[in-house]
Amino acid sequence: MIQLIIEITAFSSIAFSFFLVLLLVLKREKNLADIILIGWFIGVTIHCIYVFLTMFGKLNSYPYLQSIGSTLPILHIPVIYIYTKELVENNTIISVLIGLGPFIVYQVLFYIAISNQFLILNGFDVNISRNSPFWVSVLSPSQIVIVFVYIWFIRKLVLKQSYLLHQQYSFESKLTLDWINNWLITLFVAAIIIVISFLLADVGIYSYSISYLITFIFISLQILIVGIYGLKQTTFFVENLIKSKVGDDPKLKYEKSLLNDEQTQLIIQDLLEAMDKDQLYLHSELSITDIANHTGHSRVQISQILNQKLGDNFFDYVNKYRIEEVKQKLASSENDQLSILGIAMEAGFSSKSTFNKCFKKFTGTTPSLFKKNMQE
Repeated sequence: MIQLIIEITAFSSIAFSFFLVLLLVLKREKNLADIILIGWFIGVTIHCIYVFLTMFGKLNSYPYLQSIGSTLPILHIPVIYIYTKELVENNTIISVLIGLGPFIVYQVLFYIAISNQFLILNGFDVNISRNSPFWVSVLSPSQIVIVFVYIWFIRKLVLKQSYLLHQQYSFESKLTLDWINNWLITLFVAAIIIVISFLLADVGIYSYSISYLITFIFISLQILIVGIYGLKQTTFFVENLIKSKVGDDPKLKYEKSLLNDEQTQLIIQDLLEAMDKDQLYLHSELSITDIANHTGHSRVQISQILNQKLGDNFFDYVNKYRIEEVKQKLASSENDQLSILGIAMEAGFSSKSTFNKCFKKFTGTTPSLFKKNMQE
């Protein structure tokens, strides 16, 4: 039964990986992030082939190939880190070394352990010899630690991208990395299950081969999750990806922007006029660049005023106006024939999910409950 599950998982992962690679290869304008993702899909495919060959004993005569295959699980999450890093900001030599360094070190240590027979491989079973040093015994458990560390790194990058996008846009851009955020949750759960499986193997409930098979199954599932989220989000197919360097971190630019009280009040007044009188918030794809062009002030100055003086990022500032517009219309009986979503779209929202999230954030309740309370 286990063998059948592995066969199905391996072939499914190879097929889906090939499909995603084909889509990326056929993409008109490929960027470096696409190349990294293609490399990861190919890596997962190689991992599937390794598991398939090991399961049928085809690598028993090639211990060093087995050694390389046994260390492949530690390569996946660092590559996803490098991919996310490239989406958010350009990779540097240091970030690539941070990404690939643990795998290289792990591979060297594993090679030393195999060469000195500290570790004895038998298919998926990894047996530690009695005379092996302590560091050999922590090689396998350290894989999970590395996964958790990279989850933290990737999470920071996603939060940074979200922060920078909210400084630039009043809508949820398709460039958001929320899909990676959701994927990290599934990866965290998978890592917990894998840890438990190794702990059960440690106490002799079953052999380590079961733990490695569980690890493989979850790694294979990751390609399905990444593919589904990626296809749904369409991040894979964005032709001109806007990196965080376009927005830059406003906090760093504020230090170079010296605004006196008179300039500050002028900008605030122009912002109020743009929103209250000209109602620019009704434009669903309003960006801070649009406001800058309308008022004649720079993006950095507007961002500085919003963050430091008004206590809002651009996203929240604009959507507060939209929520107030929705609340006024919901309170009026003249709009009873309109749906809540229809009113939201008229107020400048471009998606139901963004509207619901903002309404809950700024009012503490849902649109339907708000309307019901207004009618009572």
